[in-house]
Amino acid sequence: IDLYNAARLCDSLNNIQFFSRSLVARDIDNPRMLDVNTAYAALSGTTKHVMLSASDESHVNQIAQMCYIIAGSEQKFRERPFASFNVNHVIPPLRFHKESTGVMAAAIKAGFPIHANVFGQLGASSPVTIAGSVAQTIAETLAGVTLAYAIDPTARIIAGPRPMITDLRTGGFSGGSGEQALATAICAQVLRSWDLPCSVIAGATDSKLPDAQAGYEKALNVSTAIQA
Repeated sequence: IDLYNAARLCDSLNNIQFFSRSLVARDIDNPRMLDVNTAYAALSGTTKHVMLSASDESHVNQIAQMCYIIAGSEQKFRERPFASFNVNHVIPPLRFHKESTGVMAAAIKAGFPIHANVFGQLGASSPVTIAGSVAQTIAETLAGVTLAYAIDPTARIIAGPRPMITDLRTGGFSGGSGEQALATAICAQVLRSWDLPCSVIAGATDSKLPDAQAGYEKALNVSTAIQA
């Protein structure tokens, strides 16, 4: 019900154009049921575009059938899809993830647009410099785009490089850092210069409360991504 309510909130906010799950329904233990019910709650809660995910390629067909019913037919959904799949297709550094690439293939064949996402960690699973981490992340992203087009030359792909910053003092993720804003902006600039449909991740914070720190860090990350 929390996920459904989040989708309903998204549906009423004029400045938000799509919905991706904002929480995980961990009360559902079965992975298939988790994927299917997450899709059901999101699609039931909003008429806006929904970004979905699946942990196994065998789960994709059931989600696709749900979308075909909502659209009125498979053909109508393929002509104007209202849902896409987030696929994290790589395990950095430079290795395809077998299960995720299987999900990618199944979703493309079912008519879904794909977000080919890569989450490399600067200083952990990618080089410690911002330039090096961004270069590796973009290369891994382009590998996913290439794989998608090899599956179907007409596939609809959104490149999703997400170079993430590691706090080298603790090993933890530092999503609200200035370095995160810079790495995100670089990715956006590179992909825009190539005229590739792209998305970047922005709006993270290291704060544990909705306080001034959270607001400042989110504003910094989002504004630099938009300007780039």
